[in-house]
Amino acid sequence: MLSTIKDYRHVSYLWDEEKAASLANPNPQEQEVALLLYRSNLLGPI
Repeated sequence: MLSTIKDYRHVSYLWDEEKAASLANPNPQEQEVALLLYRSNLLGPI
């Protein structure tokens, strides 16, 4: 099931596919950590 992206007032879509792709790593565990850190940094401090 595909969902469409809706425009929300308080949500910013900051994910950059090119940036995420640049974090590619031959080691799957290291790549998962890199993507987790990237996602966490986009969310900002709690």
